[in-house]
Amino acid sequence: MQANIIMNSDIQADGKVLLTGRRGTIIGGYTHGLLGVEAVNIGNDVEVRTIVHAGYDPKTYRLYISKNKKEQDIQTQLVRIVEEMSKILKSKRRNGNELEMGVEARLLELNHVKDECFATLEGLKTDKEILKQNMEKGLGAMIKVSGHIYRGTVICIENGQFPVEHSTCFMKYTVQNGIINGQVIII
Repeated sequence: MQANIIMNSDIQADGKVLLTGRRGTIIGGYTHGLLGVEAVNIGNDVEVRTIVHAGYDPKTYRLYISKNKKEQDIQTQLVRIVEEMSKILKSKRRNGNELEMGVEARLLELNHVKDECFATLEGLKTDKEILKQNMEKGLGAMIKVSGHIYRGTVICIENGQFPVEHSTCFMKYTVQNGIINGQVIII
């Protein structure tokens, strides 16, 4: 996405957000570029709250973690189901392939639940892969300011946040080991 000025907007781009032109400014709102954000100025001298975010968004990360936990829960459930089915089948062999009516129904029910669990696991695996690819696409994203960045701005990269405490200029923000680093750039 490319613009000259973004004011009090909610911008989300799967690529880069580039602010070019005479002003190249972001003031207020939330601006997210999966591959990064480059602007001349971010914020203003009145300290309007301006959130600029690069890399994968925290909601995607939380969703990935949630799906991972759900996958583990289903795998645990599968272990219990298989153990119970195994006990029933051993009992069936000991009794000459005969089971009580309720136990036979329970075996069919367990088999049905097992099949549902495997189908759910397959869906979760696909969802997780898509989320993982999206997060990996945003790795290495940065926020570059070739002019002023004002107090009141919040820099976010991936899961981290860095509130700008003092207005400054000519900065590049990256993340290393989960920590946002700001470096002065020479133009």
